[in-house]
Amino acid sequence: MGRGVALFDYDNDGWKDLLIAQGHDLDTIELNYPNLHYREPMLLARNTGHGLGPGTTIKSIEIRWPSRIKQTLKNVPADQLLQVDEPALASQVNK
Repeated sequence: MGRGVALFDYDNDGWKDLLIAQGHDLDTIELNYPNLHYREPMLLARNTGHGLGPGTTIKSIEIRWPSRIKQTLKNVPADQLLQVDEPALASQVNK
């Protein structure tokens, strides 16, 4: 299983950034299922150190997925755990 989380200063700005490495329970998935297009890309969350201050809404969140799809969420309420699914994958699952 290849999963891990690291806090470090990715962009050398003095703020800790978060790197999430993901993996599959079966570490030989690519060998056992060569036609399966399974991927769990690493995710990097950069901390700009600005925060929202007194704000309660995030104006916009831009997500660039490994599939090159760009997704923008607008007027997102603060103080929540947000799950965002990749649009192409979500549309295939709902069929």
